[in-house]
Amino acid sequence: MRLLLYDPPQPQHQSVRVEVAEEYYLLRLLNGNRQQQFFFDEQKQLRRCIYLHNGKSLLIVNYDRIDKKDGFPRRVQIEMPAQKLRVSVVFSDIRLNQAIEDSRFILNPPANAVPLLLPKIDQPEERS
Repeated sequence: MRLLLYDPPQPQHQSVRVEVAEEYYLLRLLNGNRQQQFFFDEQKQLRRCIYLHNGKSLLIVNYDRIDKKDGFPRRVQIEMPAQKLRVSVVFSDIRLNQAIEDSRFILNPPANAVPLLLPKIDQPEERS
């Protein structure tokens, strides 16, 4: 979900490298044989993320059609090469930071639903 919300996760890393190319900036987060690459455009907006393990791409995310008013991408493409999976999501009606009524978060279970009561979690004893 974070990928779609233009907020990709940043795994724990041991070192950071920044590279400047003619058309983009590249931020590399390195952790042993794992690497995450963030590609930014000239306006320093995130355009692409690549998650790698042992040099192979596990996950590639492209952010396209960035709106000039709100800076939010209108298309997100997610690719998992090893699984030969690719999905594109196109956003057509985006409203950011809208107020949400508290009533939207109230769960009204169906009349025939049987509630399942969970036992209380034992609290660890305090040690002095």
